[in-house]
Amino acid sequence: MAITVMFDFQGLTKGTYEQLIQNLIAAGAAPVGRQFHTASEKPGGLLVVDVWESVEKFQAFGAKLMPIAQGLSIAVPEPQVFPTIVAVAG
Repeated sequence: MAITVMFDFQGLTKGTYEQLIQNLIAAGAAPVGRQFHTASEKPGGLLVVDVWESVEKFQAFGAKLMPIAQGLSIAVPEPQVFPTIVAVAG
């Protein structure tokens, strides 16, 4: 079952987020099973929303993401996870 995952990052800047993405790419940490990703600036940080094929694929990516985020001193908030009813692009 697909899930929607939301992270409400406080204090995360666009520049640090972009560095995180570059470090993930350099590490070959592809988000296998991720169907959709968006990152939006908000007052005081970023809001990141993903749609994943399954909880297991999200957790597998998290195991790759966390050490890289920690290396950049990014405080990763507890994710909010919801069952996905529908995801439409466009």
